[in-house]
Amino acid sequence: MPITLLHVPQMRADLYTNGDYVLHMDSDVIVFEDVTYKHIFHLHKPVLPYRRYRTDAGFEGLLYTLCWQSGTSFAMGEDVLHEFSIFNTHVYPRSIYPAARKFLTERHDMSMVDFMSTRRGRCEHPNEMRQYSDEDNMRMFSDFNFIGAYMWYHMHDAVFWLPADPYDARLDDWRPNLLNYAWVCQANGRHVPSDATGLVQYVADHRMVTTLNQCGIVRRYWDVAWEQDPAIRTGIDTDSREWRAGL
Repeated sequence: MPITLLHVPQMRADLYTNGDYVLHMDSDVIVFEDVTYKHIFHLHKPVLPYRRYRTDAGFEGLLYTLCWQSGTSFAMGEDVLHEFSIFNTHVYPRSIYPAARKFLTERHDMSMVDFMSTRRGRCEHPNEMRQYSDEDNMRMFSDFNFIGAYMWYHMHDAVFWLPADPYDARLDDWRPNLLNYAWVCQANGRHVPSDATGLVQYVADHRMVTTLNQCGIVRRYWDVAWEQDPAIRTGIDTDSREWRAGL
């Protein structure tokens, strides 16, 4: 099954709930705070962060630009300048889903499922993606980037747009802190230790996380420790000033 077909249920989320809003959350994240209204909404609208695609923003920026910009622009039928999948959680009005499905069907003269069956849904390393043709890049598809782009151009008033990039922020803007909406910690599945003792510790370390700062410490530790000899792993110093910062 093409990877993009696994995202079809997300594009049909309105069919599985009667709520006014739908929360999507990645399966590899840990919620480290009690989630409240303020974590999701601002001025009675769900908050949707966005940032510009930029090739000068280091490894991550290059990856996202190569991976998603061309495909999202192709799906929309116009140049999309921003990406909309900033965090591992996304909240959308329920009304967006049927509108987005109808748009894809009319724009590409095929059903949403048929369209997605022709797409690619997995990013590769930038060194490999540089070798892709323009046609290959146009086949990339991210449901969250597409939904964000659709709302940006066709349902702009449905959400509160929060710029994550200073290029898009105006000096006279009053806006909430972006990090207020970062309330999950992603467990990097590529850096899971293979030994039983390490796996137990990996899970325990992630369960200790109560702040975004601690999430970063755990991720950075296991980025290295996952492939170390268990005998030389130092563990995370939870008494350190760095760990306790922000508590």
